[in-house]
This record gives sequence, structure tokens and C-alpha cells, in this order.
Amino acid sequence: MEKKLDRKLVVTGLIRLESGLLIGASNSALTIGDVNKVVVRDPITQQPYIPGSSLKGKMRSLLEILDGTVGVDGLVSNDPNERTSKIFGYAGKSKGSENQVQQPSLLVFRDCKMTDESVMKLADTELYLTEVKAENSINRITAMANPRFFERVPAGAEFSFEIIASVYDGNNKETNEAYTDAKKLLETLAQGMRLLQDDYLGMGGSRGNGQISFHDIKVSERDSNYYEKGTDEKAFATEVFQEFLK
Repeated sequence: MEKKLDRKLVVTGLIRLESGLLIGASNSALTIGDVNKVVVRDPITQQPYIPGSSLKGKMRSLLEILDGTVGVDGLVSNDPNERTSKIFGYAGKSKGSENQVQQPSLLVFRDCKMTDESVMKLADTELYLTEVKAENSINRITAMANPRFFERVPAGAEFSFEIIASVYDGNNKETNEAYTDAKKLLETLAQGMRLLQDDYLGMGGSRGNGQISFHDIKVSERDSNYYEKGTDEKAFATEVFQEFLK
């Protein structure tokens, strides 16, 4: 299928932690005292960040659950025509066929960096920009407590995010509407954000970790002239993100 890029939409904003966030790194790479699990950090600045892969993967999985494309075996549908396959990408064999199908993602999720304001506010925390949360697991036979300690980013910290959506030329009759309808693309993204706000990001969500909220969303449009001639980007309507503009 031939596709011609029409424009890119750049969605930016803030992710605010409503509870502590734990997106873990390998303990073999980072060891902090007796902490069982440590957060992922930038190796240069040592600041915690949210990997774009974590944000994309969780949002996609929640949309697949909403669409009912996750089977009882826990595996997602292998249909490249599902909206999550069209938007988030697909690589594999379609159902009932031996042909390999590849569908590039229409969305690029950048790693989310902690804002300068949050770095200043959290600079004097117990561990640089983080806290230690103590938990107990209880042996149901002996009732013996097994304490464990997790490093997490404290509630109130904010991270800047950037998601780039590619929109293709609708003049090609064979081009799927998932490529060409910017509004539907952004509506799906907004839907994923709503789902994520009522779920969690990272580890230990059922134990209180990872509640987030989205704020201050802006959308910029970059057309072919932006890339070919260096013209300015344009503001794009943000109606689908109305509840996140506070």
C-alpha cells in the first residue's frame, strides 16, 4: 500500500503522579542499600524518567481490552485490521494466512523527562528525587511478615511527554482511514489517556502505585512546508483533549 505523508501532529503535555511511581530498572545495574527494586534513571543526569515504551505499551493494552481483542489465553488478536494494530503497529501473520504482515506505528512515544520544577522540589529527598516505600508480604500459613522495600518517584512529581502522530494523504483511495483521519487518531489517543488515568502505570498498581493524570495538553501541526521549507508549525484544535487542559 502506497502512503504519502500529509502532516505530523505533535501532542505535548504533563504527566502528574497522583501516587508514587515505580518503573523498575535492573538491580544488578543499580544497587541502593537494601532496596528490592529501584527506578529507571537517566545514566547521565541520574534523574528518573518514564520510558516511552511503558506509556505506549500500557495504553495499547488498555485499548485492546476495551475493544475485546484480548483472548482468554491472554494473547491479543492477530488481526492487522484491528484499530490498535493499525495505529500502534503490527508485525506478524494475519489469521488464517501464512503471509507476513507489517504495519508501522502511526504514533511515536518519546521518553518522558522530569520537569525542572520537580527536580528542584525533590532534590533533597531520601534518595535523589525518589523515596523508599516499605511493604510486607504475609505468609498465609505461618502469618510471618516478609518486609521488602521499593524505590519510587513520589506523588506530585511531573514529567513532560511528547507523542508524535503521523497522518497520511487521503487522496490515495487504498489508504486506510486510520492513516488519514487526524481526528479519529487523536480521539483514540485521548481514549487511551482516559483509560490510563483510571488504571496505573508501572509496577504495583493494585497496591497503590502508579496513579497518574494528564494536564496542559497542546497539539501542533507540522505539514510538508514545515519539513521542506522550514515554515512555522501551526496550532491544532484540541477539543478531544478538553478534559486534560486544566
